[in-house]
Amino acid sequence: MKTQELQNVSSTKRRSNWINILNVCACLSVIFLHCNGIFWTFPSGRLWYTSNFIETFFYWPVPIFFMVAGATLLDYRDKYSTKVFFQKRIARAMVPFLFWSLFSVLYRYNISRWKQEPIIDVLIGIFNSKYCSVYWFYIPLFAIYISIPFLALVTKELKIKAYFYAAVMAFALNSSLPLLFDLLKLKYNPSIRIPIAEGYVIYVFIGYLIANINIHPKYRALIYLLAIMGWATHFWGTSILSLSAGKVITTFKGYVKAPTVLHATGIMVACKNIDWEKLIGNRGMAIFNNLSKYTLGIYCTHYYLIMYCPKRFDIEIRSIYWRGLGPFIIFSLCLSLSVLIGKIPFVKKVIGL
Repeated sequence: MKTQELQNVSSTKRRSNWINILNVCACLSVIFLHCNGIFWTFPSGRLWYTSNFIETFFYWPVPIFFMVAGATLLDYRDKYSTKVFFQKRIARAMVPFLFWSLFSVLYRYNISRWKQEPIIDVLIGIFNSKYCSVYWFYIPLFAIYISIPFLALVTKELKIKAYFYAAVMAFALNSSLPLLFDLLKLKYNPSIRIPIAEGYVIYVFIGYLIANINIHPKYRALIYLLAIMGWATHFWGTSILSLSAGKVITTFKGYVKAPTVLHATGIMVACKNIDWEKLIGNRGMAIFNNLSKYTLGIYCTHYYLIMYCPKRFDIEIRSIYWRGLGPFIIFSLCLSLSVLIGKIPFVKKVIGL
């Protein structure tokens, strides 16, 4: 191999390492959120602060998943055709979504004893994540996948400038101004929002930029400071408004609002720039790289165990032990199940393998 080719392979391997670590951490963080469902009941006293802390501290995984899509897929044309791109997305995401959505229907009918419905209502229910709410993530993910062939048409030389412009404009007009107008009780005209980066597309651009730009340490420090400020705004803003109103107020919540954009961006920048080889060694990275293969299976199965375990083992879901240690147990159980599924040649397709 030529020197340049060796450098490219090494760079690709390093990117794969930190993205896999980020993917595993995001998957675990999702479970933390879902084990902390009491937040939405607006508990009182110390329970409110601990549940609000968990809710806001682990709020970044969904943006991260979209960032990873941008980091790994916007240059897909360098590796394969658009036809292959969609074949891979169908195998990786569409097949698991359809299987586990049908599983959720059977689960609700046979375990939760929901009343059976006509086929058309079932299909609409699946599309709207009626039977398993955590599967809502797939629908915007599919929209992102459909958009990527168009977004990827930007030439290699212009990608950084074009995506940076779109991300900055989206952060200002789509993420920041609406929140500011809401806080000031002013009417915001949504027509000014930048369409090309509407919704979760902002994270596709940010993910690509982070993966492909070497950010100077002083700018990284600023990003980390803004990330902390984003989380603190989310935490204290939600706490102050909710305690004042006597119910959960979602003014600062929302995956595309400024506090979350800042928080998630800081997480991804930090993960990219940590010296993982020094921190956890080659063996540690190998473990994370292996775990990353099963995160989709863990995501698809974790919700059922979250519902089942507290009832089966008489676990108090308000307990800090459940909310603090439960996610690790659920993650481990779902990992074991995914590994077993992954050993079955045809069945492993339902977890994207």
